[in-house]
Amino acid sequence: AHVVVADRDGNVILERDVEPLAVESLVMPHPRTMNINSSSITNFGFRIETDVPITAYQFNPLQRYDQMGQSVASNDASLLLPDSALDTFFIGAAFTHWGSYASFLSIVSTEDDNEITVTPSTAVQAGDNVPALSAGQEHTFVVHRGQVLTLKSRSAGGDLTGTIINSTENVGVYGGVDCAQTPVGASYCDHIEEKIFPVRAWDTEYYATKFATRGIESDIWRIVASQDQTVITTSPMQVAIPVLNRGEFFEFTGTEDFKIEADAPVLVVQYMTG
Repeated sequence: AHVVVADRDGNVILERDVEPLAVESLVMPHPRTMNINSSSITNFGFRIETDVPITAYQFNPLQRYDQMGQSVASNDASLLLPDSALDTFFIGAAFTHWGSYASFLSIVSTEDDNEITVTPSTAVQAGDNVPALSAGQEHTFVVHRGQVLTLKSRSAGGDLTGTIINSTENVGVYGGVDCAQTPVGASYCDHIEEKIFPVRAWDTEYYATKFATRGIESDIWRIVASQDQTVITTSPMQVAIPVLNRGEFFEFTGTEDFKIEADAPVLVVQYMTG
């Protein structure tokens, strides 16, 4: 596969040939000026194009030390979804803001003049080209190809899970926390991020599998509803789950594998504790 990575202006940043079944690491340039530290609209999107299908993952970061030689105590990774898997309707998934570490959603536009309308599930801090928003306050942003609209929660306890995102052109959505305590109150925090599936990819039946056991810890599960009056059950029963409306989620812990069934499409998110 011939892989080309370009910035939003089409300037080629990296170019590499990858043999079949081979794995290549492409280290992206990441000066400190590209850190997204607040709500903003930035030009920090990258585009990956290849001449044959590939699987791609994003690591943030990949190595123990960053490009500046500074030690990095935590990282996470996400499967990257191809353009064909993107859409115009998402419901965000992130985790809880604690201390100075905000819950965030980053929305990448695939086209110019993309009108992205968000209804945040929690208050959003103001930033570059982003006004302060209250929970439930709808706002429309005009975002161009390769630009990144980032929303960050305003205060501790805030959580952008359940934020409604509609756009006139396809977008990609990432959610997470700069350094999350899972659960809040844990002794340490870890960076978490994940690319979110559009609502059209959600389903009504899932098989939930526990992470490999490291001790006696539980896994944290969240189920997010796409429609009002969604009824959800688990088997074996884990906990009584209330009826959820669109954008609402229910969080619980568990130590075993189980099945999830719902009468409308839901998103299931699994978090490792610790």
